[in-house]
Amino acid sequence: MPKHKDYAVTLISSGIIVDTLHYGPFCHNWWISRPSEKRESLILLHPIRLHMKTLVSLKDRDFIIEVVETSSNYGQIPGYICKCDGIQSELCDSLTAAVNSVYKKIFQTNAKYSGPAVMGFDIPIISEILLKDLSFRTFIFSLGKLNIWVLGIGKSNKNEWNFAGTGYKTSFIHTYQKQRCVYLQELDDDCCQVTIYSGNEVRKFYVGDNPELVWKKIGILQQYKGKELFGLENSKVQRMILSTPSCTLEEWDDDDVMDEMYRHHLRRRIPTIINWQLLFKDWHSEASTIIELQTQFKRLYPSDHKITDRELRAWKSMLKNVGCTRITPFNKEQSECEFWSRSSTPTVDQENLKILYKQGFINPIPVHFQNKTQIFWNSFQESMNINKSGFDGKTRILSIIAKKFSYEEIKSNLNVSNDAVCYARNHAHIYGAGGQVWDKPIITREKLSVEKQEQLQAFLMDKANVVMSSYKTDAATSEPVHYLKQTKIALWKKYHEQYPDGIQRTSFFTKLEGNRYIYRENLGGLCLTCQKYGYEIFSDLIEYINKYITQSLIQKQLITRCENLKRFLKRDYEQHFHVTSNGMTFHDPCISHCLLYAFNQCTESHTLTCNECQEFFNFFADIEVNSNEANHDDLQDMKEHLLYYLAHQTRKVYLNSQFNANLLALDDKTALILVDYKMKILPKTARETKSDWFGKKGWTLHSVLVYTKTPNSTKLQVQAFDHWSPDTRQDSWFTASSLNAVLETLDSRPESVIIMSDNGGHYHNADLMMIMAFWPKWYNVKVKKWVFLEAGEAKTAIDSHHAQITHAINRYVRLGFDIQTGKDIENAIKNIRGTSVAQLVPNRDRGSGSNTLPGNSNWFEWQWPTSGDYAGCILARSIPNFGPWTTFTPTQLEKLQKREIAKPNPDISTPTISHSNWEVPLPNSERIGIELDGKENKEELAMNLEKELYKETEHKKSEQEKVVDVLLDVTNSQTIRCDIKEVYPLKSGWALKENQKFGKKGAGKRMTSQVRALLEGYFMAGNADKSNRYTAQDMKNELDKCAQEGEIDKDDVPKVTTIQNWISKTTREHREEAANRVLNNNQ
Repeated sequence: MPKHKDYAVTLISSGIIVDTLHYGPFCHNWWISRPSEKRESLILLHPIRLHMKTLVSLKDRDFIIEVVETSSNYGQIPGYICKCDGIQSELCDSLTAAVNSVYKKIFQTNAKYSGPAVMGFDIPIISEILLKDLSFRTFIFSLGKLNIWVLGIGKSNKNEWNFAGTGYKTSFIHTYQKQRCVYLQELDDDCCQVTIYSGNEVRKFYVGDNPELVWKKIGILQQYKGKELFGLENSKVQRMILSTPSCTLEEWDDDDVMDEMYRHHLRRRIPTIINWQLLFKDWHSEASTIIELQTQFKRLYPSDHKITDRELRAWKSMLKNVGCTRITPFNKEQSECEFWSRSSTPTVDQENLKILYKQGFINPIPVHFQNKTQIFWNSFQESMNINKSGFDGKTRILSIIAKKFSYEEIKSNLNVSNDAVCYARNHAHIYGAGGQVWDKPIITREKLSVEKQEQLQAFLMDKANVVMSSYKTDAATSEPVHYLKQTKIALWKKYHEQYPDGIQRTSFFTKLEGNRYIYRENLGGLCLTCQKYGYEIFSDLIEYINKYITQSLIQKQLITRCENLKRFLKRDYEQHFHVTSNGMTFHDPCISHCLLYAFNQCTESHTLTCNECQEFFNFFADIEVNSNEANHDDLQDMKEHLLYYLAHQTRKVYLNSQFNANLLALDDKTALILVDYKMKILPKTARETKSDWFGKKGWTLHSVLVYTKTPNSTKLQVQAFDHWSPDTRQDSWFTASSLNAVLETLDSRPESVIIMSDNGGHYHNADLMMIMAFWPKWYNVKVKKWVFLEAGEAKTAIDSHHAQITHAINRYVRLGFDIQTGKDIENAIKNIRGTSVAQLVPNRDRGSGSNTLPGNSNWFEWQWPTSGDYAGCILARSIPNFGPWTTFTPTQLEKLQKREIAKPNPDISTPTISHSNWEVPLPNSERIGIELDGKENKEELAMNLEKELYKETEHKKSEQEKVVDVLLDVTNSQTIRCDIKEVYPLKSGWALKENQKFGKKGAGKRMTSQVRALLEGYFMAGNADKSNRYTAQDMKNELDKCAQEGEIDKDDVPKVTTIQNWISKTTREHREEAANRVLNNNQ
């Protein structure tokens, strides 16, 4: 819809103003701001009147909208009902929702109409009627992050109140004891009142002689003065107070002056039939200067009229501003009677009344007034009589007042014993005043030993078993959601094999209950590489089979095999590999499961292959046999994509194991640093997904986890450093600046560090690798190595930390705060255990140029030697622990460095200090069954390792259901075992990144399903109307526009030649389909 559109709106009924709604604690729900009423320093508001009714014409249909009253967690709110042609909406909290729901039912289409616009708030004539006869037009002004609502103005001669008086009222919303509450502030007679509301309930009530004292009692928002919170320091408010009309006793005879006083103070607040002049004329003519206000009201008002608090405040404001003074000798809790004096020396009258009251000549409750005190005690006595004895009867009723009155008062008025009062007070202390007796709580104690709990925690934190969400948390436990890689039964078998003496089966399944541990068949989206090269390709394969395999039986068989293969590759494939707890692997006679062969490091022979793994090649071979050769190019393309996915899975298994291996290798002088970027945090909301993140503006949050080993302990200390920044360039310099801030913040720097991260471009780049070579010089810290994991493979521990950040931000928003500034992020997450938060702004004055290390994206382990033959060099290799090093000498580095490298000097705010420690258990180090007691020498350890490896190999050979011998017939009719390398479809080193066709910039790009859908739309538009026919260049231009608008990734836009080839292929397919249709029709 257009942003500004005029609607034909008719006001049927203007509705009514209700004091308790529009000028009470729920006022925030009953006023609305419009753009035309926004001023530089304040906002004038329009009332949402109860029972207001309008008619608006939309597409020649008349929609009638009515405002009613409904309730919510935030008190009474306006509800909306929309009607049109006999169709009525439900009672909606939103005006827009009410209109749009009826519109959709009538026109069968969605539309978004602005509720306030169709209600007529922007139409001057309607706006004028709604503002007519308001006792006070509410407005808002800002005080820091608070919005102060001014609900009424009153005047007095008190300088400490900035001359405000009775009738002055303001309100604002803020948290109280971690709940969203409304603070209602009033000036009444000689006191300042603050009432705190939570929904419909009064949480607290405070009274003080002046604003400073009352806010000192409350004890929050101490950064503001009491007058500021009351709104008394605002210039607009002060002008309104001073402009309030007043007069003296001598001007009572001047009708014009008194009429002006009436118009300002009484006209909108009392019934028009009241002869208000009578009070002042009679009083002025009497010799006595004192009146009793309630007695005077009985003369002015009808006998059945009940005076509201609003009317009473209006009369008090009128009396004070015409020169009268309240001289009542007792407080208002004792009686509603009020004495007022018109004397120029009211203190004399006040002292006379005090003397008469003390001597008993004045009774606070006259005979003709109801004795509400006696009514209260009689009502309470009646309630006690009709309830049963016991804690849920008389004791519970009496507990309501047990702490408010003394023993003697309760005994004399209710005729109860001391014991009854004592029991009632105990009840109020335990359950609250009038509270229901609680059921005895069920206490559950943890029976598992610390060792078994640590074993289970280590198992469920292992990336081989779970994939942890970095932004979704379980609502019940506030812990990150874990997606199980296998079914719970399969995981139990694996756990029991790994920990034979661990927890039992029932306890294991109990721990996995709830929504924290989820088994989901499709884990697409958690890893972009798996999604693009694995999950989407299987959908394309099924589409290919349905399209090009004509025989129904074969088609069903291939689709079933496709589903089975997909399940195997996603769930079971990586379980076949074996990596030791120290991050090493060894030769496997099954070539499908030999990681050394996959990484081009195996020199031994292979005599076995895996049936399940071999099914991959058999499956594609069978599709080729049963499909037309003309379509084999597409099939080969899908096969190559799945091979890339296989290589990704293979590298992922090995690389993920390096995290635990490096933790086990830590000593007292070495720290492990884990780094990752949190997805950008967006203003106003903390709810983000990966698909919504790209292209949006927000704040960068970079997390650095530092692991250190505690001597003689099985636990590791973790320190988390979170750096938020308005600088959203997540590049090498930001990473270097964040790491610099960590090293400068650490109390004691380690002698050496190991760094791990994913291989995103902000880490895996030449510039950062060159910067790391300067760490020994800048910080006196040696970088032992930097190990990169697969793209999208965030680390389990840092995923857990990011999930806690997400939960903390969501909780912060639910408490009523908004994420409007980066400082709000810091306030939201600063209490996470072991976490220090600071703002970081990198210095961006490095100059131009770019540093390069040819082929750097192919290497997953980097080192920077500081001694020996390679001192000053940078070493890199394809996979950790194996393979030859690629060496960059100082001479080569000097030529490759095109940009200045200097120590980062970012602006850092003062970091927050964590008040709790974060400890994690050491990973399981018993995976291959070797026990180390510190006494063995190297030869003994090597021998033990060989024995264990031999046992593992023999165990694998015995799994006949998983592997099959490869046999070869020779001329003498004998059968022998041979090396399968010669016939295996994949060459040695097939899983290395450097040997991949895809995953590199500009290499092997495949058209995504989203781009293909857009191209099909352009193609079909040209078929329908030749004047709209798109050329390949036209389609390329349209895709570029989509990329600019964020609909697709700009890297997914194909070249013009690719689009031209696609057009040719699609045209040929359409012609074939048209020809087949003609032949079928002729037959």
